[in-house]
Amino acid sequence: MMKSFHSFWSIAVLAALALLMIVGTVPTFSKLTTFTFEKQALNHKWLYLDAFVFDNLGGNASSGHISWQFKNIQKQDPTALKNLAFSLYDDEDNSWPAVWKFINQFNGVLSVENCTALRKFSKLTVSLSDYPEFEISIDEGNTRFWYMALDACERDITDSTVEFIELDFSWTNPGGYFQQQFSKDRQGILEVHLTFVPFLTIMVFAYIVSVVQLVRSQSFHLLVRVFYGSLVVYWLSRFLELIHLLVYGSDGVGIPFFDSLSVGLKLLADFLMIVLLYLIASGWTITTSYIRYFRPIIGVWVFLGVFYIALFIWAELEMLFVVSTEDYVYDTVPGIIITILRVPLLVFFEFVLFKSHQEETNSVKKLFYKVIGVLYGLWYIALPIIVSISFAIPTVHRAKWTEGISLTVDLISYGVMFVLLWYQLARKYFQLSTQTSTTGSAYETL
Repeated sequence: MMKSFHSFWSIAVLAALALLMIVGTVPTFSKLTTFTFEKQALNHKWLYLDAFVFDNLGGNASSGHISWQFKNIQKQDPTALKNLAFSLYDDEDNSWPAVWKFINQFNGVLSVENCTALRKFSKLTVSLSDYPEFEISIDEGNTRFWYMALDACERDITDSTVEFIELDFSWTNPGGYFQQQFSKDRQGILEVHLTFVPFLTIMVFAYIVSVVQLVRSQSFHLLVRVFYGSLVVYWLSRFLELIHLLVYGSDGVGIPFFDSLSVGLKLLADFLMIVLLYLIASGWTITTSYIRYFRPIIGVWVFLGVFYIALFIWAELEMLFVVSTEDYVYDTVPGIIITILRVPLLVFFEFVLFKSHQEETNSVKKLFYKVIGVLYGLWYIALPIIVSISFAIPTVHRAKWTEGISLTVDLISYGVMFVLLWYQLARKYFQLSTQTSTTGSAYETL
């Protein structure tokens, strides 16, 4: 039975990774975008492209820049850019918020009569048939969000020939490697990852020592495997994000696949950590030879597994099909759902852990339960607290501060479990032998 249980988890994790890799290949908006469309497909459309925050350091530094280029289009077909326009908006109430509400009234499909009203919201509109290549300097001293859109409001092409259009646009801030390609609200996130990823890397490779010792003593318990799996997956998610950010700092594009995959891996790591915490809370192989509240816990795992996968797909598709004015992931509907779910998960976790603590008589194990209950109770509630605090942080600083705080909380949570499940300490809590102990027998026959 234990082998089938191991096989189930192995297949589940591999399937989740495969799904993340498949969904991660869905293209996301980046600084270099290739559009493939029939000429008439853009008729009367308005397409959101990207957003950026310029940092002009109070107007005392160099200007920010926008560059835009359609490559070789007019040579192939002079009508390809007919009635296409570039529109630029800022975050003032009468610009981007107003146009977003206006567009939603028509689901992004506009009549020619709407064009005049639409362009009143724009700070700048450029005809691409007249200017397929241009550059704009942004020298406003105020730090604000700017939004870019493709305006085909007046376009009415009847030729349905497939046209491959390569659109190359970029935003750049004044400054060096750590500032130039990054929107002001994203500046600092690369430095945060450069700080934390080395610590995670040390933990991943240092724990191999513990794994080797446990394997040698035939005590590589499933709980330890789940922890190490979660640690490796989390480290991989942050490592891939670091690579994406390092490349992004050079070209303003990065590796979108790595960026998307890192999000999915982070969700998978969180899921594995929750699985581990519920196994510990149930007292399995610590106090009891069975998983306390087995069916409800399995129900939680299945629900979360399906929900996290659906959530990742939702978030990826939302980036493609939904015009969003949100500046921070936890302002979105998926982010809010993740945050709210942490509260009932915490309540159930503490309830199950309390029952195991009541039944336990060994003082060392009771202390272990208390440490888990306090520290990982804080881990569960950390996300809602971080999100609540984030609303008091200015939007242009919110993402990097929240990213830094979240990484700090995650690093501490993995660090604590790293120590608690180190092979010398783990033997004080778990009956890890798979050959002679009563709990070990249960481990073999779960």
